[in-house]
Amino acid sequence: MSKATLRDLQLTIAKEYIYLDVDEFIKQFEVTRIDKEGEERVDINLPKFEFFKLLIDVLLSTVEQPDEEIGVLGLKNTSTAFKVSLNTLIEYNILKKCK
Repeated sequence: MSKATLRDLQLTIAKEYIYLDVDEFIKQFEVTRIDKEGEERVDINLPKFEFFKLLIDVLLSTVEQPDEEIGVLGLKNTSTAFKVSLNTLIEYNILKKCK
């Protein structure tokens, strides 16, 4: 019996190994501003945070199992919510291919 490698445990979508970039996720809703005293302050854009959180939740909670052997064609069978979440997270550079 062979040992599992890290690559064996990674998530694939359409034959691509992917990951969520947490730093990029945080950048999307952090707002830097200067307060009255001239100090830099970091706030959170809460509606934007909730939006991205929902997209990640939809992506990670989707139970459908597309056929990985047919790659992108298998994604046609997924829900609209999954497709929108996947595409939006890719567009905002939060969901990335592993190198």
